[in-house]
Amino acid sequence: MRSLQRTPAAQQQRQQRAPPAQRLPRAFSAAAPWRSAAGASRSGPRDSTARTAVGMGRSVAGSAAPGGSSTRALLPAARSAAPGAAAALAEPARVDALIVGGGPAGLAAAVMLAGRGWTVAVAERNSVLSYSDPDRSYVYAIDGRGRAWTDRFGVTQRLAEAAVDTKAVEVARVFPDGATRRSRQLIKDEARAVHWLPRSAFLRLLEARAREDASFVQLLTNTEAVGVSRGPALRVTLRNTVTGNDAVFEPRLLIGCDGIASLVRGSLQGWAAADGAPAGRFAMSQLPSLSTGLRFKVLQLPPNPAMRDGAALANPSFCLLAGKSAPAIGGPPLRLGLLPIKDVTAGRTANLITLPDHPVWSVQDAETMYTVFEQAFPQADWRALVPETVMAKFAASRGGAFPAPQFSQGLATVVDAAAPPHARLGGAAVKGIGVVLLGDAAHAFPPDLGQGVNSALEDVLVLERQLEATGDDLGAALPAFEVARLPDSAALAKLVQVGFPLQYNQFPVRRVLWNLGFLAQVVLHKVLPFLVSPPLFIMVQDPARSYSSVLAATQRSRAAAAALGAAALAALAALAARVLPRLAAGLASGGAAA
Repeated sequence: MRSLQRTPAAQQQRQQRAPPAQRLPRAFSAAAPWRSAAGASRSGPRDSTARTAVGMGRSVAGSAAPGGSSTRALLPAARSAAPGAAAALAEPARVDALIVGGGPAGLAAAVMLAGRGWTVAVAERNSVLSYSDPDRSYVYAIDGRGRAWTDRFGVTQRLAEAAVDTKAVEVARVFPDGATRRSRQLIKDEARAVHWLPRSAFLRLLEARAREDASFVQLLTNTEAVGVSRGPALRVTLRNTVTGNDAVFEPRLLIGCDGIASLVRGSLQGWAAADGAPAGRFAMSQLPSLSTGLRFKVLQLPPNPAMRDGAALANPSFCLLAGKSAPAIGGPPLRLGLLPIKDVTAGRTANLITLPDHPVWSVQDAETMYTVFEQAFPQADWRALVPETVMAKFAASRGGAFPAPQFSQGLATVVDAAAPPHARLGGAAVKGIGVVLLGDAAHAFPPDLGQGVNSALEDVLVLERQLEATGDDLGAALPAFEVARLPDSAALAKLVQVGFPLQYNQFPVRRVLWNLGFLAQVVLHKVLPFLVSPPLFIMVQDPARSYSSVLAATQRSRAAAAALGAAALAALAALAARVLPRLAAGLASGGAAA
């Protein structure tokens, strides 16, 4: 992937564009608080969104603005929205980019655009950007594809310090009888190393990096998008989820990073239908997968949890607790997976993943769940490990379900290609108005290949290349982004279908067959590297390979393996045709002689 190096002249231009607070647009100044229904101004720090936007009372830039005043909220004056009523605006906030969703894709995009001198607002509905749902506690695996972004924006060192590096990591497998098998995973190729860390930890890294560009970036928490409209301008209504107050923004670029149920993508679908676009544009195209629909939930464990024999499952290690079928509920054997985290003082999380109809989902009280775990996982003392309140919460949790591999059939639209840049000092000279989808809003998958976060970070780099190539002309950059990225989004969805959907042991016999096929591919690649590609999960981690090229290589390898298999069967058949008659004749002659 080509690295974008900013020239000294471009860097100087960026420095001249804006950073002092007084050079930002009015919406970024201290004079734009939200307003209540009665029209009385709410002071910035007391309003939930304004408070989080300025860092709990500190300037968003991290220091007082020149002249002693602090930069407050990027919020236009607005009235609180009564049910069914639209917000009454004194003035919309005009920014270069509004990003809906403050997850990895949204924060990564904010950092990228700030580096180009854009004024950016990020709207996140949670109260903190690093929020992590304890029932769906994700651990991210940042591979070479994701590190292309962290390398580009100076976050790789911080990532390495916060994550478990899989160049040398322990893998422990604990069986019901207490036997433990330990091994070490060694990866010599630096490019193949993967960094594992909790989602919340990675988001803290991204947030810290975004705040380094705080003169360009405003982070709004407790804020969700509730409406998107187009006309002479693009208008987005944001709502403070605590106060119910609304505010309207007019961005040049609206970026939908708001997940699989994206409001932004839904708006694009409505516009496309109204414009007579081909049916299905911006609809999600879903593909079947053997992991789709699997249900999961997360049990909170103490740091470095110990088994009955006293052996600890160290936080920085991969661990699998192999289980049995629990007589109390029946059903297939259960398993618990623990992914590595670096902080040895932090609690661990154990992932339970099953078919959706497994009887364990009928258990809703702590006592029954203790019984199930004692029967399924006798290698641990669950009453000592897990407090009753924690087990009760785990039992009551409905968890989540893996989505189907899917991708949006459209990624961007241009609202007005000719709109000139905002007539103001500071900020970037962004031409045109448009909307783009990144991350889960553009493509979503079960976690089989760990490409959700990595593909989102790559989305941002692809968008940056198009902005760089067109000089921030959205009328040219957004169509080019869709042309460049849509084939890869579709290819990744197809790769996830065949990558490793059976790793959860939901179909044991099929998994054995898959493992045999995987071993055959490894052997064939070593013997015939020019004909059979490396395993798919290795190729997808390489940023030098597009997802489309990985899919093509995988399909070629499968065709080659099938041809080799057919040739081998044909050779065996020919050999049998020659040998069996002779063998039969020999047996017949021997019988006659006797």
